[in-house]
Amino acid sequence: MDNENYASNTITDTEVVIIGGGLAGIFSAINLSNQGIPHILIDNPLPDAKSRLGGFARFSGAKFSLPPAGMGLVHVAGSEIRLSEAIEKILKILSLEQKNTALSSDNFVELSSNATLRKYSSIVLSPTEIDILLDKLDHKVRSSTRIIAGKATHIVKSKEGWSVRIDNGQEIEKTITCSTVFYAAGRLSNNIIAAAGALPTTGKGLDIGVRVEFLSKDGVSGLRSYGPDAKILNGNCRTFCLNSPGTIYRYDYLSGSIPGGVVADDTINTANVGILCRTSDKDLILQNFRNTAYLSHKDLLLESDIVRKSEQEFTIPSIMRNLFGDKIVNELEQFGRMLDSCKLWDTRMDHKIHLPLLDWHWSTFALPESHKTTEPGLYALGDSSGHARGLLQAAISGWFAAEEYGDVR
Repeated sequence: MDNENYASNTITDTEVVIIGGGLAGIFSAINLSNQGIPHILIDNPLPDAKSRLGGFARFSGAKFSLPPAGMGLVHVAGSEIRLSEAIEKILKILSLEQKNTALSSDNFVELSSNATLRKYSSIVLSPTEIDILLDKLDHKVRSSTRIIAGKATHIVKSKEGWSVRIDNGQEIEKTITCSTVFYAAGRLSNNIIAAAGALPTTGKGLDIGVRVEFLSKDGVSGLRSYGPDAKILNGNCRTFCLNSPGTIYRYDYLSGSIPGGVVADDTINTANVGILCRTSDKDLILQNFRNTAYLSHKDLLLESDIVRKSEQEFTIPSIMRNLFGDKIVNELEQFGRMLDSCKLWDTRMDHKIHLPLLDWHWSTFALPESHKTTEPGLYALGDSSGHARGLLQAAISGWFAAEEYGDVR
């Protein structure tokens, strides 16, 4: 079914409205179609997506990480066996089952007295491969799902259950009434689910850091030797989303932007990896950042564009101290220096430090062992659920949400 045009503001009725056309929204739509449940998907594509479904999946690393990644979904699945079964189904729909190997388990390797390595099995796709995959999913969803292009601006209680208002940047606004809303719009616009009355859960802490881009892949050869998605853990710090080769994609956040890493093809010689520090002071730090983001964004971009070499020790630009305090930056610098000493990266080589990297900066809304929120008929999927994050995990989340709804329908 093609995108619906805005011919009028006539109210449209359906059973389930899915907000968001990323992997969580796509797989919830596929599963609802399988069950014969009427639904409409609302998608506001990213500018670089050329009106196609897929959300951040085209720009977020192109890695499908297998367990132990995403084990937070076990509680939703009910068992590891059921989670494994769902992974098999979804990899088959993605046509990735032939690339799947034996699922990994927690596998810690001592690197030093303070650092450990956690290996994950991952299926890594090139930019061309992820585009082809998402275009096939786009076609599959459009064949059975009614899609409306636009931005969902409000979720409001109605006699039928919920009304969802949609704006496409023109004067005409469309309203859809439904019994149930699947909120799968990710991390950047969850203010509308909160405005609908859903209460945030405690969720994760806030991870703060930087993304280090090496002008040569050799800068991360030590880390890359442990696999395409190896995680280094040290106290409150960890590496995040290794891309070798890789490029940087910045996405909007508040009045600024956050640097994302994207897998590149072999014609690219740059590589990047994030380092993050977990803090529990999420609300206070984010409020301070909101108050200063519009003032600091230009300076952050300027700092991010400087080519650096660590003549003595890895050092993070002082603007990060102004934004997030000495404690977090000190821990990040010590972690970076440990990566140097373990020969996992080499900051004596040319690199850029892209600022600031934030993870779990969004609110999460799903109840324990469920995709339901505190508001009846309002579900939170994918990143907004808080159960797990990642490309495969978003797809699983959407699949399970549709099953959960079908079971209680």
